[in-house]
Amino acid sequence: MKQRTIESQTFKIERLDHGVLSMPNRTRNINSDLDKYKAEQAAVAKEKYDLSKACFKDDKEKAQAMFAGLEIKHLDDYASRMGIRRSEAKAEIKSYCTWQPKKAIKIIQALMEVEA
Repeated sequence: MKQRTIESQTFKIERLDHGVLSMPNRTRNINSDLDKYKAEQAAVAKEKYDLSKACFKDDKEKAQAMFAGLEIKHLDDYASRMGIRRSEAKAEIKSYCTWQPKKAIKIIQALMEVEA
């Protein structure tokens, strides 16, 4: 058996034994094993997606509540910093609340802190 080392990783190279490969029991259940593996991976992916979706929904609700608490002076401050009109600033922050709520939360918190 040969060994090769590539960047501190050791790989063992074994010759294929065609007698083992052609055994009927070796490949008989491979489809069911693959189906089980795919089902497990799909369940993990769905759970991850559901968690991400729930977090996004919570952030969106929080951002929209914070947006409702913004005053004209906050929008004027943001507009002057960005070099845009107040109406454009309001539309931009509202868009962030819908599509990028984490970013909207950071912006609104920064605008609130400037006042304090």
